[in-house]
Amino acid sequence: MGDENNNTWRLIQNGDVHQFKALYLELYDNLLLYTHHLGVTHSDGEDIISQVFFKLWENKEKIEIEGSLKAYCFRSVKNAVLNFKNSAKQRYEGEGSDYFEFEQNQPFEEHTELDLEAEDLSSYIEQLTNELPPACQNAFRMSRNDGLTYKEIAELLEISPKTVEKQIGQALAHLRKKLRVVVV
Repeated sequence: MGDENNNTWRLIQNGDVHQFKALYLELYDNLLLYTHHLGVTHSDGEDIISQVFFKLWENKEKIEIEGSLKAYCFRSVKNAVLNFKNSAKQRYEGEGSDYFEFEQNQPFEEHTELDLEAEDLSSYIEQLTNELPPACQNAFRMSRNDGLTYKEIAELLEISPKTVEKQIGQALAHLRKKLRVVVV
């Protein structure tokens, strides 16, 4: 883990509420977009992120983070979304109905509207990503779509990890600026 991430995590492990809040505020918008990308509603995404950060704070002394603190948070949210979807599926199956049958029996307008919103948001994010310079697009996609670390991306592209960090930071700033209008 990088020195900055390492120091931030150490401070959080020692109970630094300000560092924890700063981490939460720094990542919240992108995590919420990520939950949308993974197919959950805005409200469920907010709940999932809150639960992940609550567990992170509650278990801070026990958690050892290898690699990026941000990547750890994104993986935690992804796992929480998968668990959320799986528990929803089990609830429906537990009630004696087939999960897929349940989905198909939802009112057509409601089901379609949610699907269209998710597809529209994903398409819009892809469109915004296409507006980025090619090197920035490549680094961003390798990070978000392929789940590679900055170090792995740097090795593959034969550039420094700082350059990768700068390119991904540029991509996130661009997306954050453009999506603020859409999501709010």
